[in-house]
Amino acid sequence: MLMRRENRRGNGRHRRGQTLTEFAIILPFLILLVAAIVDFGFLFFDHVATQAACREGGRGMIQAHSDSTPLYSDAQLIDIIKQAHGPFNQIKDGEITFSTLDNDPAFDGTQTSRTIEIAHIHTWLLPVMIPFGETIVIRARIKGFLVPGVTHI
Repeated sequence: MLMRRENRRGNGRHRRGQTLTEFAIILPFLILLVAAIVDFGFLFFDHVATQAACREGGRGMIQAHSDSTPLYSDAQLIDIIKQAHGPFNQIKDGEITFSTLDNDPAFDGTQTSRTIEIAHIHTWLLPVMIPFGETIVIRARIKGFLVPGVTHI
């Protein structure tokens, strides 16, 4: 009877050691999985923030005085876009471009349209994601025309 109890204790210790060994083997993969989830979360956050910043820039872009002069200059629109994006992985000035098209057919050929395009570069935070490339370009675009007399939205 005494032998059986000793065998049970030995088997229990052996099983605990086996469990610890299996956990030690699996732990690096779990850490990589969590790191990948966190990094993709930051990518999605940056994508949503870039889209929101483009919308805010579009709101500012269409506002005009009653004499059809824009309410905001390009430099002010850049500041609005950068502020709307937030402090994480900020948009740089060179990632924002403005273009103007006279008599745009999208607006019955009578309006002059303006377009804001953002090509924001997202850099991975963790080296786990490097196989996907060191950076990803997040693109956002909005098109609109000046609405005279609209000074706030």
